[in-house]
Amino acid sequence: MSPVSRRAALAAALAGTAAGVVPSTALARAPEKASRAPAAAPAAVAAAPGAQPPATVWVHRQDVNEGRFFRAGLGGPLTARMTGAAGPETYEVSDAYGPLATLTKGARTVTVHGPRRTFTEQKKAFTDRFDRAVPGWGTSPGGGRWATPDTGRAEFRVEGGSGTVVLREDGFSQFATLSDSLGDVDVSAVLTLDRAPAGDAVSAAVCCAYDGDGRNYRARLSFLTTGEVRLILEMAAGNTTTVLGGPVQVGSGFRPGDRWRLRLERTGTALRCRAWRDGQDEPATWQAAETDGTLGAGGTGIRVLANKGGTALPVKVLVGEFTVAGRRPEPPEVTHDLWVRLLDTPFDGALTPALERRLRDWAGDTSPDALGYAAMFLPHAADAVDPVLGTRVLGESGYGPFNTKTGDGTREIGADFWEYMGLDTWTFPNGEAPAQPENTGPQKRWAGFLDCSGYVRMVYGHHMGIPMVNYRDLDGTNLPRESADQAAKGPGVVVAGFTADGVPGQAPPPLDGLRAGDLVYFDAYDSAGDDDGVGDDRGTIDHVGIYLGRDQDGKRRFSSSRKTPDGPTMADLGALSVLDAGTELYSRSLRVIRRF
Repeated sequence: MSPVSRRAALAAALAGTAAGVVPSTALARAPEKASRAPAAAPAAVAAAPGAQPPATVWVHRQDVNEGRFFRAGLGGPLTARMTGAAGPETYEVSDAYGPLATLTKGARTVTVHGPRRTFTEQKKAFTDRFDRAVPGWGTSPGGGRWATPDTGRAEFRVEGGSGTVVLREDGFSQFATLSDSLGDVDVSAVLTLDRAPAGDAVSAAVCCAYDGDGRNYRARLSFLTTGEVRLILEMAAGNTTTVLGGPVQVGSGFRPGDRWRLRLERTGTALRCRAWRDGQDEPATWQAAETDGTLGAGGTGIRVLANKGGTALPVKVLVGEFTVAGRRPEPPEVTHDLWVRLLDTPFDGALTPALERRLRDWAGDTSPDALGYAAMFLPHAADAVDPVLGTRVLGESGYGPFNTKTGDGTREIGADFWEYMGLDTWTFPNGEAPAQPENTGPQKRWAGFLDCSGYVRMVYGHHMGIPMVNYRDLDGTNLPRESADQAAKGPGVVVAGFTADGVPGQAPPPLDGLRAGDLVYFDAYDSAGDDDGVGDDRGTIDHVGIYLGRDQDGKRRFSSSRKTPDGPTMADLGALSVLDAGTELYSRSLRVIRRF
């Protein structure tokens, strides 16, 4: 079946959903009046049986004056004027109500004014089980790179499925931390020691609001020389440590290798913690709690200490699991009334009667657009199955499977749209074979994953209909496989970034011509292929995202599939997903803007 007829079948299936009845993962409320019945979001199709309602991924907030957006046949004649914006020739089309749409000569994408929407994302929970072989603690799966000190007082390494800290000197605390800044957070760990304390206690804690070793909240387990285990809730601010709760005795008879679970929760100014032996039920009540608003958002991590006077050294603290479930102080939000649609052919500069009818119809259309599809792969997005292909075509995506060759906990690059769907192969219109037919057999190791360019191809190619190839026929009409080819030879027009010699510039291009739905291309990865804020500006396009619009802080925010967050995200794990944040990774490594 051709891609066009496949999408028609999907649209027919969606049309069977009652107009205005829309799932929480897509449109919170549909307009009551429209020039035609709006199609429900695809997330309603074949949702996983028994699945719990996920958090909102994108929300449609109904405008007060909704009537102005449903103006097919209304609003008087349309007029077009050149905008004077930087970059390619761009036209704003208006009617009596005001701006209706913006078109770009040579591009198929059109931004249309419609109902206002808010795109947002809640952070995914993750658990680090330290199942890797790396120096230090390496990179956690979904939490970013661990920061561990290089000090003779302690040694950090991963061994035997645990993150270990070898404490060689008493009286000094050591931290291993993740930099993602969180406000409300729920953090827990599984902890033990390799030998019984002697001389004085040994402590292990989970931390939040970390802003340097001298500023953090922590829930601390103190393993005493008597075998007693005590829980203390503390705050470090400046050079002062304040006990907020406890100490509370939670156990006795500790022996080396006994595993304890420790949990710290922060909600607003409320802090509470509890601890229990691994394998037993989690206590129903919190064992220490307090209210404190001294510290703001910050990182999470582990803090270990051999008290002054301890003699059982070196002692090894082992972290078997580290889990974080939380969010930023405010989740990122992008709110505007722009919908990104696709013309059948590139705009040639002429406003024809047929194009006028198309623009008027789009003004009242709430079926998914490019931005809507982009949001349907973010964390907590509901699954949807294509009724023709019989495969999952929407739903939360990862970045790629773990790299089994290196065993270092990093993820492989290479997941394209057809592999996300769990297909063995894909036939492109030009007869080209897939780049890596490795999704065969029952394991389907690439199923459910999209790398950065695979994410773009899934949204703009598979769902929006731009024809795709891999590495042949890069003629400016097809959508290539790799981000570097997309930037240089992809469909549409370049908004900014290439020099007169046809190569990407060595500095971020101006952003004044940027519009929602544009593709943003980066030289972002470091030599290890990590997107963790290192970056080495090697002169090669290696990453791509979809520009969403300005967030609640006025920053230009994009969505892309990234290794550190493990999949499509518009949030800030490892590095800010914004384009105008000065020296931040993606702001400084942006090189090309293209409009399909």
